[in-house]
Amino acid sequence: MNMKDAFRFQNKLKNLMCEATSILQDRRNIVKVKTTHLRSKVMSEALDAVVEETAPSEYAGHANEVAAFIMLLMEERENLSKALEYGEKLDRAREDEEADKPDYDAKLEALLPVVRGELPVHIHAHRADDIATGIRIAKEFGLKCVIVHGTEGHLLEREGVPVVTGPILGDRSKPELANLTIESPAVLTLQGVKTAICTDHPEVPIQYLPLCAALAVKGGMNPEAALAAITINAAEIAGIDHRVGSLAPGKDADIVVTSGHPINLLSRVLTVIINGRRLS
Repeated sequence: MNMKDAFRFQNKLKNLMCEATSILQDRRNIVKVKTTHLRSKVMSEALDAVVEETAPSEYAGHANEVAAFIMLLMEERENLSKALEYGEKLDRAREDEEADKPDYDAKLEALLPVVRGELPVHIHAHRADDIATGIRIAKEFGLKCVIVHGTEGHLLEREGVPVVTGPILGDRSKPELANLTIESPAVLTLQGVKTAICTDHPEVPIQYLPLCAALAVKGGMNPEAALAAITINAAEIAGIDHRVGSLAPGKDADIVVTSGHPINLLSRVLTVIINGRRLS
């Protein structure tokens, strides 16, 4: 490759990375792997905001870190309050030409769909007290939220908040996982909680998702409920059930045919169809 071609290739790579950044920054997206162009892979309707919170128990005995965690929570609440006020000023300016329009703020603009309930917030928490804190803040600001991990979610009373539980294929590697149990998905389902199962890829590789569902069955979950937890429930929580998650007219024709029950580890994949096109 000569220098001219090398620079041309470098520029193409730079443009591709810029496109990827513009699509995927700040929010998480649902991506289909078997398509041609990056932009067509993204299901933009499934965007969600993410709140990563590390529980203070991870810093037991370190007062500075606990204080930093508390400050982070206060900062999140302050940002939400500012976004609410920012949105109210924008609405007044839209209705009244004489009202002052606030100066453009990119951060607050990004939070507007969250505080307006248009964009769900993913609260990553393991312990029951941290889950309860997240739900309390969501209720205070009228946010739509989803609990991710929810290791001790089965210990709480039903709150009507969906839970994406997992990974359950692992050990109690940190204090927040002290009550990790494969029975959690079954208990949540019996409590009437909309439950999905995740692997937290790459923490546990995504190819072990059926195995995680099988472990949930071992923990008392109905096999069909476990299958729903990695298909239609996950799609509904992600907001893309109008396209994927089940077999119905008008949905994407994404189908996997197996020799037995899909979460049976002895089952083999016989046929794969994506968007109505047979791949194997």
